[in-house]
Amino acid sequence: MILAISMLLAAAPTIQVVVKDTNGSPVANAEVRVAGDAAFVSTSAQGIATLPARPPVTILVSHPDFLNSTEDLLSTSAAVRLGRAPVLVGVVRDDAGAFASGVEVAFGGGHATTDERGAFRVVSLLEGSQAVNCRGANSDLLCKEVRLEAKSGAELHLELTAHRLDATLTITITNAKHPEVGFRRGGAWLPHLTIEEKPGVLTSRVPVGELELVVLEDGKPRLTKPLKLSRGDKRMEHVKLTK
Repeated sequence: MILAISMLLAAAPTIQVVVKDTNGSPVANAEVRVAGDAAFVSTSAQGIATLPARPPVTILVSHPDFLNSTEDLLSTSAAVRLGRAPVLVGVVRDDAGAFASGVEVAFGGGHATTDERGAFRVVSLLEGSQAVNCRGANSDLLCKEVRLEAKSGAELHLELTAHRLDATLTITITNAKHPEVGFRRGGAWLPHLTIEEKPGVLTSRVPVGELELVVLEDGKPRLTKPLKLSRGDKRMEHVKLTK
């Protein structure tokens, strides 16, 4: 009876997977699992993992420093090549040029927090086009969203400006069906944080200093108005569009 059980265990089907990077070097500690299973087997220092499975089967291979791979296997052995995940290195400064620490930088697939020198590093960025933005812990800092194109193995460098939203502006708009509001400085659009929005009334936290209030309708600027806001300002502005 013991002999029969041993023979059955020895005959259990397995698949051997060898994982390497695009340069042909073994990838250790990659997680290899059958699609749909939570359990995984980690690759050895030689990049080898043996799975209890029978082909045909779909396997998933993942590692924090590499792009994930999905493979459809028809045999009991497979060689998988993983491309290096893009790396994003950056720094966040406030609009006075000082390093902004404790700021959350959000990007496609996750987020990172800046250190005391405003620096952040992401080693598992997703491939492709994606948006990057940032926000302070109390929403007192906000970056204008930027887009980047991440390719396998690339190291991207990014410098973000986080504007301090130290003023509050309530804008009442009349004679407009579908108004939108934006803010510019030196021709560049600035971020703002909407606190409350009702028909014809918008309350936002906005950057301080000299800026331009822009009211748009159907995506087109209808009116611009220069403003100068100081820290702690709580101002109301009434805008009437001409027909």
